[in-house]
Amino acid sequence: MTTAPPEPVVIDLVARFGRLILITGALLVLIGLGSVAAIFLPGLDAVAQITLVGAGLVIGGLGVALLTMLRNRPRAAILVDPVGLTLDRPEGAAILNWDDLASFEILRQRGSTDFYHVKFRPSTEVFAAAHPELADLREADAYRYNIGPYRASARRLEAAVIRFRPELRLGIRTLGWSERP
Repeated sequence: MTTAPPEPVVIDLVARFGRLILITGALLVLIGLGSVAAIFLPGLDAVAQITLVGAGLVIGGLGVALLTMLRNRPRAAILVDPVGLTLDRPEGAAILNWDDLASFEILRQRGSTDFYHVKFRPSTEVFAAAHPELADLREADAYRYNIGPYRASARRLEAAVIRFRPELRLGIRTLGWSERP
């Protein structure tokens, strides 16, 4: 009896940001509508009514702008599967086979908000020529990809790499306050 390969893992790096924009935009639209509707309250003079309408239009307009931005947000995700890693970035996707990677680690940079980075080293000298789309991530002999301030995303990524290629995993390393990733 053969076992099926593990299911691919997708780590969406902008999902939380999208939910935050959706909630904030919806709240601003509701506050803007409430402000405009408040002009019908008894006892308001003309200046107060004009002020409420102006504030409502500005606040509601900000909410609509946020909701429009949500629709046009860039994509950023990491797919981990038996073949390797796929970095789906706004600049385009890059498929990295497991055999092309010599090491893989997640760095936690301490600060007022912790920030996580993926750092991987290629196993061959021709990696840079084979992946020109990753030139902006290159730092000396390694590549660094920011995954944001979300610890849950970093832990899911670490668990996925352990599942598919445990020999590559170097863990989540915490950097000191003054260290650069």
